[in-house]
Amino acid sequence: MTTTLANPIIESLPAKIQELLKIKGQFVSLRTIRQMKTRKGEAPIFKDSKFSVRLGIDYNNINVVQVKREQGQLPAEPQGLKGRVWIEFPYIMQSLKTGSYLMRCTAVTGNANCIPKTVYRRDGQEIAKEVAQAACQAQEFSDGERPDVFDITIDNVVEVNGKPL
Repeated sequence: MTTTLANPIIESLPAKIQELLKIKGQFVSLRTIRQMKTRKGEAPIFKDSKFSVRLGIDYNNINVVQVKREQGQLPAEPQGLKGRVWIEFPYIMQSLKTGSYLMRCTAVTGNANCIPKTVYRRDGQEIAKEVAQAACQAQEFSDGERPDVFDITIDNVVEVNGKPL
């Protein structure tokens, strides 16, 4: 009989994080809602996004990252996390600045069934992206290419695979 030792750090984490750790390494559909950073005097705007990801991939094991390292597009050695520490590598980290927990994700690309969808809302009403751009700080909208991995604040995750979290 094999006994699995409990990890007291993981057991002490909020239930939401423990639920996400049960699906680590899997492809999932996520829905997140977060308040955007608006310009002074603007009413709050919320970004409601649905997208597909794979949870908890080791960045250094991703083929595209290895190719970029070989071609010199990325440093030969990992540079480590800045302002974050791993709680459960490579799935959950914590911000040293805010104390919030983040989940490491890899975007699902090249699949017509996995097209991200984002809706912007002000006062509960849907607004156009252009209206949100005019009201929000520039950093809220990226015009660059998608990163190979990204981190999501766990408090912003409201659904996994269409089920409330």
